[in-house]
Amino acid sequence: MTELCKTCGHWVCVDYPRNPHYRYCHCAKPATQDHIGIEEGGAWICACGNTEHGRGFHPWNRKLSKYDPNEEKYFRCDKCSRVVDSDTGKFIGFETINARIS
Repeated sequence: MTELCKTCGHWVCVDYPRNPHYRYCHCAKPATQDHIGIEEGGAWICACGNTEHGRGFHPWNRKLSKYDPNEEKYFRCDKCSRVVDSDTGKFIGFETINARIS
């Protein structure tokens, strides 16, 4: 399923592999301190420079502060420990294993 990007006019895929609700554009969008960036083709890039093809991102259970393969909403950057809400693309804090920082 696709729709037009309101920013650039490119088609936007709404069938992201990890979360079918997350929308991304095929044009590159840099990461900010508040939001995940999108590389060309739709791969995530963190504000720290990590990508899905680098150290990657893993499903994160915020209540238990640990990796959870069944989690679909939150993902943690394996380089800097930022946690991203996959529905909005917004960074919601930094978390280390079994210790929430913010």
